Amino acid sequence: MSMTMENFCNTIKRDIQKELGDSFTISIRPTLKNNGTKLTGLVITEEGYNIAPTIYLDFYYEEYADGRADLKKVEQDILECYHSNKPQNSRFDLTGFTKWETAKSRLACKLVNYSDNQELLETTPHERFLDLAVICYYLVDMDCPATILIQDRFPALWGKDKNEVIQTAKENTFRLFPPNIRNMGDIIMELMGGMDLYGLDSRAGTSMYVLTSQTKMNGSIGILCPDLLKNFADEIQDDLYIIPSSIHEVLLVPAGETAGNGRELSEMVQEVNRTQVEREETLSDHVYFYSRETDRITM
Repeated sequence: MSMTMENFCNTIKRDIQKELGDSFTISIRPTLKNNGTKLTGLVITEEGYNIAPTIYLDFYYEEYADGRADLKKVEQDILECYHSNKPQNSRFDLTGFTKWETAKSRLACKLVNYSDNQELLETTPHERFLDLAVICYYLVDMDCPATILIQDRFPALWGKDKNEVIQTAKENTFRLFPPNIRNMGDIIMELMGGMDLYGLDSRAGTSMYVLTSQTKMNGSIGILCPDLLKNFADEIQDDLYIIPSSIHEVLLVPAGETAGNGRELSEMVQEVNRTQVEREETLSDHVYFYSRETDRITM
């Protein structure tokens, strides 16, 4: 009989502590993630380091409980994950975070679902956009994925209001992680090494485009990049349906070439979200419409 999640976490904590030794501090920390997803993190802090990686145990517990991996294999995988992702620098300089003049250049933002993140938004400065919300984070290091979520108390620390913080984060995001729009056919052919196995020759045109960031992370925020949708819609001379594929990207479909309507597309998105997209990466169940005439996005 497999252990409960609580006993599993305590066992992992004990065994990893024994393996790494007394120069490490191992702790279990519940973490609230996107869309109200709550995960259990194993935090591994090495002596002399002021930053610690968090390894989420929920997936490992599922593998263990389903019989796909025994405890020894799980612990080996966790240790490999830690050694592969441990910080290269023992001391990250966080002093710049307390001063606006240094902190402002490392602010960025992303889009999340508004109604599914009510608990998170209670303590997070945000800007409402339709059924979404813009939230901000601080980049601990440009070469490291570690970030700090901006909370309500931070703007006052910097002597700024939340609107200026959000606007600065937006400008930085589009400068540091510029969004781009690519033809879906080009992307598929690229993944296939240029082999047009399915007759998707991009020169023939494919009426679907992908908008994301150059890093392909949190790229859905690109729909708010000034003039991006306007210039693209003018180029193809059509309005756009915006399909929220995930928090990382959206799909753009020329409205004049779409057989269905917005409601039918939304029903399709809802089904895909339920069956294909991880809960933590879901952006919205609704399809948006961009009008060239008004230069506005609506639901």
